[in-house]
Amino acid sequence: AGGKLGSGGYRIASPLNIFVRPEEVVEVCAEIIRLFRDHGCRESRTQNRLAFLLEEWGEDRFRRALVARLGRPLNTAGQDQRQNEIKDHLGIYRQKNSRMNYVGLKVVVGRIHAEDLFQVADLAHQYG
Repeated sequence: AGGKLGSGGYRIASPLNIFVRPEEVVEVCAEIIRLFRDHGCRESRTQNRLAFLLEEWGEDRFRRALVARLGRPLNTAGQDQRQNEIKDHLGIYRQKNSRMNYVGLKVVVGRIHAEDLFQVADLAHQYG
């Protein structure tokens, strides 16, 4: 929860370690919205994002508040059953051809200047 892109910065969503069954989705999402409505920042429009509330509270406090609002415990997420799957595009990863890698980069606010792109091309040329 709480991932964001934009001028206020970049934040990868935080895992809340909960498992929500399909029949619970609407109720849980509605409580997350109400939690944000009641506790989100109202002083600054740029800080009025769920990401900032999660950053301020942390995942544990947010999860406890959500459970309190629901009035019942939530199932824990359990172990991820996906095998060898990349969970995020950021970083350096081996391609299927084991001799090659690729790099996933973060481009702030989705803008890149030509000179920066030329430098990325130079790195690709230099390191393959």
